[in-house]
Amino acid sequence: MLLVAYAAHAHFMPMADGAVIAASSKPVLPGVTDPVRRGVWLNGEHALRLALADPSFTGFQQSFVRTSAGQLVSFCGTIPSGSFTGMRFLSIAGDSARTAVEGRDPDFGTLWARLCRSSASA
Repeated sequence: MLLVAYAAHAHFMPMADGAVIAASSKPVLPGVTDPVRRGVWLNGEHALRLALADPSFTGFQQSFVRTSAGQLVSFCGTIPSGSFTGMRFLSIAGDSARTAVEGRDPDFGTLWARLCRSSASA
């Protein structure tokens, strides 16, 4: 089902869900200096917290922002602890409506391959 959202927005950058996160509420993200990528990261954190129904979730150490061949910027990663340990997640443009956790979306593997894998591992 999320694959349909990916296909519908593959040629432009969709806006996030409108979440406003103050820049001062987060430490500087290592290696993320581009403002678009930084916004996707911060909105992606918010979107994953909503998807997990855990507003205090902080396990973003294994996360990254990737720009796909179709120029979509996505927040991707692996959940390091808790009831979803080891499961991957992705958030297209940091949008909560386009956020998926492995095992919850039948198209997750296809989306991960298109949006989160580096070109070297694809």
